Amino acid sequence: MRTPWKSVLGLALLAPLVGEFLLGNVAIREIGALILLAPFYGGGALLVREVARRTGKGWPTLLVLGLAYGLVEAGVFDGSLFSTAYEGVDYDAVRIPVLGVSGFYGLQFVLNHAVWSIGIPILLTETLTSRNRTTTPWLGRFGLAVTTAVYLAAGLLIRYDSVQSGEYHVTWAQGIGVAVVALVLIWIALLLPSPEPKRQPARDREPALQHEPALHHEPALHHEPALHHEPALHHEPALHHEPALQLEREPRRQREPRPSPRGSDRWVPRPWLVGVVGFGLSSAYLVLPATWPGVALTVTIVALAAWLIVWLGRRAGWQSRHEIALAGGALMTYAWAGFLLTTLKHRADPVAFTGNGVFTVAAAALVALAFRCRSAVTGATQEAESSRKA
Repeated sequence: MRTPWKSVLGLALLAPLVGEFLLGNVAIREIGALILLAPFYGGGALLVREVARRTGKGWPTLLVLGLAYGLVEAGVFDGSLFSTAYEGVDYDAVRIPVLGVSGFYGLQFVLNHAVWSIGIPILLTETLTSRNRTTTPWLGRFGLAVTTAVYLAAGLLIRYDSVQSGEYHVTWAQGIGVAVVALVLIWIALLLPSPEPKRQPARDREPALQHEPALHHEPALHHEPALHHEPALHHEPALHHEPALQLEREPRRQREPRPSPRGSDRWVPRPWLVGVVGFGLSSAYLVLPATWPGVALTVTIVALAAWLIVWLGRRAGWQSRHEIALAGGALMTYAWAGFLLTTLKHRADPVAFTGNGVFTVAAAALVALAFRCRSAVTGATQEAESSRKA
């Protein structure tokens, strides 16, 4: 198996660029941190993708694996899950004493990594990858082993740095508990069903009997020998049964396949509307207060978003352009949040704010490029399909 190195390198870089730099958690003047963050974030994203694609699973599995990744990162490697304050930001709200975590920030840590550090980078990288490698494994056995080793080594270096800075407060019991929960999430992810192929919309299907099998019955109408028998001429009423035959055939000829019970032929919103809704929901998610009602609203928004995606994603009209638009809306949420976080962490640093602008423009350009690539592929596919039908 030939490894698509451009895609591998692209995902390894895109994961930390979205997860840390676009969010403003790491300023552009610290771009050198990619040397450590790319193996860690990128290695984790590659491993998540390889597991999902090698087992033939879809996005539900990939995102649940992303939850496991986020839990291990925050709960084992950098220790932010169990810190009351980390890198100058207070995370002590909605504390659960028996677990030593913040119910609000702990939930956001895990969800943010699953969606923005893992899911969106994988989606965009796969979109820009050659069509025949979109859902196939990218790494061979050797590449998989190297990626695992690099990921673990980078994670241990991050843990060491967190310990040295005095911000690592994870006990052995907490670390073991995180590992157990992560294993349970991985087990659940692998139990999730594989994606089912979508049915073609009824408007794109050919009529059920376009080959007109009724034409093959014409020999029955040409029984000329019967005309030479004079008595047969008295059975003219039999010739008038032809309209009855037409009445039988006509409904069958107009009959179309029944719509899918999944509602595959129903309305699907345009991609731009999906992007707007994605931006709205993700923005609402990020501005929630760090309170128990905020926790409840977080769960509600995540559940609503998941239900909408599953509900629409099972329809034949839902295409990759809708997924790109959804990712674009979420990226723009991280973009504006990056300016806000830069204000909190880097105060009035003009270089940091310039970096926010650079990453925002780059994110928008990447989404536009993904749209262009997918539109080109869709157009070529439709043209080939039209030629085949012709």
